Amino acid sequence: MQHGEDGLKMTSEPATPEQHASFAGSRPICRIFPLTEPLRALITDLLGNMLQLTTDDDPLPREPVLVDCLRSHDEISSARSVYPEQPLISVLPRHDPELIIAALAHGAAGVVALTDEPAQWVACVRVVMGGGRWLGGPGLEISLEDGHAAYDVASSDEFKGNVTMRTRLFVKQRVADKISS
Repeated sequence: MQHGEDGLKMTSEPATPEQHASFAGSRPICRIFPLTEPLRALITDLLGNMLQLTTDDDPLPREPVLVDCLRSHDEISSARSVYPEQPLISVLPRHDPELIIAALAHGAAGVVALTDEPAQWVACVRVVMGGGRWLGGPGLEISLEDGHAAYDVASSDEFKGNVTMRTRLFVKQRVADKISS
């Protein structure tokens, strides 16, 4: 269908979908908070050009924000005040169930670690852009739209509830292979 002068008109030609920067074949766009040169350089060294880091004033809808949680999860609250509508991804030093749970409790929609492969960072950004949750690790995605996965994993404006014991056990089971004994 196409829009004409007097409304919609049927056509036999298929419409070509508009190319969007967040779809396959292009680098996902995200931003860093706080925007410090050491963190930007670290992420650029880790990922090369697999992510497009932006500093535009107005973020795109669902554009994720990579939040520096290497020392503290307090940055998530600061990022939320600056970017109230954007999904936040916590950047952790390593996969640790306690760090992951703390990030979720502070309202992160996703978690990546400096030890993750670049492809996992890209997958995390794509999942979070699509409205899902990423808790770290290959293929580990939780979408709160799925009834069986809605465990109330964080307290935030977007995801209501508290971190439950069921979620704690779920995270510990999924990331146990990433923790050195």
